[in-house]
Amino acid sequence: MRARLFSGLALAATVISPAVQATEGSYVAARGSIVMTDDADWIFDNDFGPVPAGGNVISKFDDGYGAGLALGMKLPNQFRVEGELFWQENDIDSGRLGPVQLSALGGLNGDVGVWGAMLNGYYDFLEGPLVPFVGLGVGYAQVDANVNLGNISVIDDDDTVLAYQAILGVSYDFMPNLAGVLAYRYMALDDPQFKDQAGGKVDMEYDTQIVDLGLRYSF
Repeated sequence: MRARLFSGLALAATVISPAVQATEGSYVAARGSIVMTDDADWIFDNDFGPVPAGGNVISKFDDGYGAGLALGMKLPNQFRVEGELFWQENDIDSGRLGPVQLSALGGLNGDVGVWGAMLNGYYDFLEGPLVPFVGLGVGYAQVDANVNLGNISVIDDDDTVLAYQAILGVSYDFMPNLAGVLAYRYMALDDPQFKDQAGGKVDMEYDTQIVDLGLRYSF
């Protein structure tokens, strides 16, 4: 899935021809986000309560929220580059051990929060007022996991891992220096690893889809 998405964005960048060369200069951008995290696998190395060694707990998440702040530069030939700081969080809605729901044991609950820094590169297909764009980003993220089974803490730990994302969006110039931005991004992390409360290792898979609404001010 990740390979197909990145290949599709790269192909789109080659087949859409720009009409006008973008104006160069720096900008700041801010966004608010709806964060839709995919079901996550938690693989336990050791026995923990009802979870056997090698057990695979699958958690379902509520939709969450996020925010980001970026400082960027418009380059020649419709390219942009930016550094971004972001935060996002989702509550755990429920979980199961294989096909067995954990609701009989009090249910899986808690939250997963992600803080990070990304270096993003973009290609703007046109110069305003309406500008479609694609982007790719790479960086690092700290993942804070707070996972409980009923009122029993299972995981309360964090890990710092590689993060990457693909972005597809459109901006609209409300004023010469101010644009609104609507974007979709797919973000994945390089499998964070935590310790459960018994000291065993737990590997997690994390993928999320994000819808952004923001503003960009150019200098």
